[in-house]
Amino acid sequence: MPMDLSPRAPASSPRWSRRDCHHYARDAMTYHKIRSLELTGGFLQGVRLDFDDSLNCIIGGRGTGKTTVLEALRYVLDQMPDPNTEKDRHRSIERLLQSNLGAGSARAEIETVDGTSYTVVRGFGESPLVTNEQGDPVDINIGKNIVFGVDVYSQNEIEDIANDPLFQLRLIDKFIHTQVAELEREIRDTTRSLDTNATTILETRRMVDDLAEATRELPDVAEKIRGFEKADGGGGDLLRKEHEQKSLRARELQLVEGVRSLYGDGIDGIKAVAESLRRRFDDVFDLQLDGTPNRALVEKIRDSVLTAVETAERQLESAKDALGAAQGDLKPLQAGLAERQAVQEKQYRELIDKHEQERAKGVERTRLEQRHTDLKAKEKKLNEKKVALRNLNDQRAQLRARLSDLRDDRYHLRLDVAQRLNEHLSPMIRVRVEQFGNMEDYRDLLTQSMKGSGLRYASIVNRAVERLPPAELAALVQGEDRATLERELDLDADRATRLIIQLKDKPDIFAIEVVELHDRPILELKDGPDYKDAASLSTGQKCTTILPILLMESERPLLIDQPEDNLDNAFVFETIVQSLAEVRGRRQLIFVTHNPNIPVLGDASRVFCLHSTGRASTVANVGSVDDVAQEIMTILEGGRAAFEARRERYGQPIPEAERQ
Repeated sequence: MPMDLSPRAPASSPRWSRRDCHHYARDAMTYHKIRSLELTGGFLQGVRLDFDDSLNCIIGGRGTGKTTVLEALRYVLDQMPDPNTEKDRHRSIERLLQSNLGAGSARAEIETVDGTSYTVVRGFGESPLVTNEQGDPVDINIGKNIVFGVDVYSQNEIEDIANDPLFQLRLIDKFIHTQVAELEREIRDTTRSLDTNATTILETRRMVDDLAEATRELPDVAEKIRGFEKADGGGGDLLRKEHEQKSLRARELQLVEGVRSLYGDGIDGIKAVAESLRRRFDDVFDLQLDGTPNRALVEKIRDSVLTAVETAERQLESAKDALGAAQGDLKPLQAGLAERQAVQEKQYRELIDKHEQERAKGVERTRLEQRHTDLKAKEKKLNEKKVALRNLNDQRAQLRARLSDLRDDRYHLRLDVAQRLNEHLSPMIRVRVEQFGNMEDYRDLLTQSMKGSGLRYASIVNRAVERLPPAELAALVQGEDRATLERELDLDADRATRLIIQLKDKPDIFAIEVVELHDRPILELKDGPDYKDAASLSTGQKCTTILPILLMESERPLLIDQPEDNLDNAFVFETIVQSLAEVRGRRQLIFVTHNPNIPVLGDASRVFCLHSTGRASTVANVGSVDDVAQEIMTILEGGRAAFEARRERYGQPIPEAERQ
């Protein structure tokens, strides 16, 4: 029976409802299809392949362009390997296509699950152009696997999957692509919010530290002012009042100067915005588009943007005028205040002159009062920043909890896929998923963070990764918990202190706190009575483990270059051919192959026979297995004579040793 991989909702999360799951429990006959591929330019000029909905095989001698056909499909459908993680494969495919297509292009006709048809055209070095059935361009990113998806595996790529846990993770995620993609988007958004939060926490913490240091002398200043008040006694009330009034006058001047500066900065800022807006508009439209056939539409866009810019400029000018008017209104008010303060200052001076002995004290007290005013303003700001820091820490805790929930949801989806794979592939293959089992990102980030510490940190990193989850390590460092660090990481007091100094309140410790511990798939093959991890197996056994998973039912076409590589013919017959029969009519398959068992025993609906003249490749014949039996015998069996010789040999009784 074909496997049902429509995802079950994780029990721990209400995120995925029964209605959501129903969307993925599709009708068995609905799946994406590649209708055709047509190539222009280069070695495969004019080659066109019209694919069947079921099993398609591409055969031919060496150098006939079989691999180029498959990689051209990959390229036109924008399914190239990630250049960051698979740089060598990406570069190799690009070189192959550039060599064999040259300045030509690939054109694929596709049909989605819902029966909608599109045409995708892509030249080398260009982006795919997608058009609908009427030939009109449509805004579809074909590589996002939203409208149309396809699974492509180059030669030897199956072996790479068995060697790389992240590739295995992607393999499992293909069965739940839509849901995982949504969770990954939410995880990225939450991670970005955590990055922003970390940056803001660090900035706020620095401000708190600076303000705390700046206000350290506030108690001493206040105490000195109280000393002046005590020295005045009961007869110094008038002097004390005049000192207070002088301090208030200083604050009034500070306020007026602040308002004047605010107006000036506002006017300058508005002018800068207006100039930047106009300059950026000119830069955007300073393009040589005179020859474009879309000139009229481009001109309409330019006029629309210009109108918006001019409207914004008028509004900015009005705002600037309003601030300028307010600035003008401030001048007579400032002058009136200065005039009144001059009278008050004259009275203050006369009083001080009457009390000559108080002159020096008055000057010192005025200085202290002004200093006290400044320090109290900073103290207020300090308290505000402390509240902001508490709020930021609370926000971080909420974001971390959300990130944890999202990762748990993703794990439960993967666990569900593993269970369903086991139902179908047992007992030969077993699939498990270990949550947070891949520590490499944690190890790499901690190693990078310890550089420059002066410590021999390799052993420290290894013990931290083995013994402390990232969030716990971050909490111990931020809390300066030396005793626990000494105990858990086998450190002496000095090394624990240096570790804290290296990481505390640094961007890296926040990154460590939420670093991704990838789930680790464990793909195992039954070998006798035991199961063995695919990573420890021979090349052939690795492919034996991975290939049956690739051949599961899916709505996405499956393209593989030589799936039989490193497999013995018995496995090809017993497992691959059986899997082909199970997905027949439920998934489109396109294989490049040299093994006759796949097209013949797999009953390929369409076999394409490529032939090369040395300068160009052509489709020499195409049809069912019966239609191209002669080519299959010649290309895959080595010719009729070789086939007859083997048939005659097989017609003899099989020796007892071979039977066993």
